[in-house]
Amino acid sequence: MNVTFSGILTHCEKLIGKEKNEDLAYSMLETAFAELCEATERALFLTKRKGIIVCGGVAQNKKLQKMLKEMCEEDGVEFGAAPNEYNRDNGAMIAYAGYLQYKKFGEHKISEVEADQDYRIDKIKNDSR
Repeated sequence: MNVTFSGILTHCEKLIGKEKNEDLAYSMLETAFAELCEATERALFLTKRKGIIVCGGVAQNKKLQKMLKEMCEEDGVEFGAAPNEYNRDNGAMIAYAGYLQYKKFGEHKISEVEADQDYRIDKIKNDSR
């Protein structure tokens, strides 16, 4: 459920000076959060999961939390938000994903490792190498 907001940003940039800045900001936020809710709901139905936990910097936003919580209540799904002290930096989440990979696959030489900024945790194969 990949999402990108570059189109929204581009459209809003074209409206600067034609609309009030606070209206553009509000519309951009509402649209982005609605898209996140829609993608999350789709992911829940496809995976048949019974709960979500939001984390990361944007997870501190009370409006997003409210929207996701309402969506979860409508769908009978549990909702949770990580405490804000863990929502400031994605580095902790990246480190944890690396730790899980290390536990599953063991150590690798740096020459065997390739950076992939589009890496998805669901790409992990089930084999143990």
